[in-house]
Amino acid sequence: MSPGAADGLARCREALAGAGDAFALVWDGRASDRDRRLLLALGGVAAEDAACLRKKAWRDLRPEVRGAVKRGLTRFKVWADGLAAS
Repeated sequence: MSPGAADGLARCREALAGAGDAFALVWDGRASDRDRRLLLALGGVAAEDAACLRKKAWRDLRPEVRGAVKRGLTRFKVWADGLAAS
């Protein structure tokens, strides 16, 4: 494999693992255990699964879980903004 192709493949793997994701900065740097459990619940993750997943780094979560957490947080934000506006 050429060096350019290897670099491209490495960047793709990093992107799939959540590298460069702004959400990773929050999950890995500032989110408490309680915050992570809430975010996982918003993403529809069962409590039994969340018990294990909450200990993982953002990049170590499956892409489906990361996506579910982001979608759940977005749904919650829309709901909370609507509630605050009323």
